[in-house]
Amino acid sequence: MNPRFWQAFLAADLDANKSREFLANLGTFPDPLAAFISWPHLSAGHRRRIELAPMERFEKALKAGVKILEPPQFPPPLCDSDWRTPALFAWCSVHCHQQPKIGSVGTRSCTTYGKAAARKFAEFLAKNGVTVISGGALGIDAAAHDGALDADGSTVAVLGHGIDHVYPSSHGPLFKRIREKGCLLSQFAVGMPSMRENFLKRN
Repeated sequence: MNPRFWQAFLAADLDANKSREFLANLGTFPDPLAAFISWPHLSAGHRRRIELAPMERFEKALKAGVKILEPPQFPPPLCDSDWRTPALFAWCSVHCHQQPKIGSVGTRSCTTYGKAAARKFAEFLAKNGVTVISGGALGIDAAAHDGALDADGSTVAVLGHGIDHVYPSSHGPLFKRIREKGCLLSQFAVGMPSMRENFLKRN
């Protein structure tokens, strides 16, 4: 599959019904990207979002190591979900999907004790071969990622924005560590900024 197709498809942000309608015929198109751009069911808003999708930034991300995962490559729980995204962008150096996994989520404005507890739980789990999954946000999320990484374990950050976007901006060093020892995942087009509604979709 042409990687540029997935950048355009995810940037369009179709609703579930339209997404399924187009993907049901995907294998019949000799050029899926051209077929999608000319698809008559795209609204003016969809086309505008595709036009604004930064293809140069996307190509740069691919060269930096970002990969595209399609459903056969998804972790089993996600493959079986009716809510799954049609593709994921992944930026990582290890494959964490075969290990047992646990999610760690919590408030951004946590107490010092809460942050320390999240870190310690993550350290213990990571030392015992469990991949710690969280959302890359401030507070509990960051503490869980840090704990897993400090234990030399694996962690996955499921982002609510483009995989090349750092939010909050202070998490640049954390995201770099996750790329090197864990995995960043995003269902959004490269270059997509952080928006409230995207975090709800990610959840």
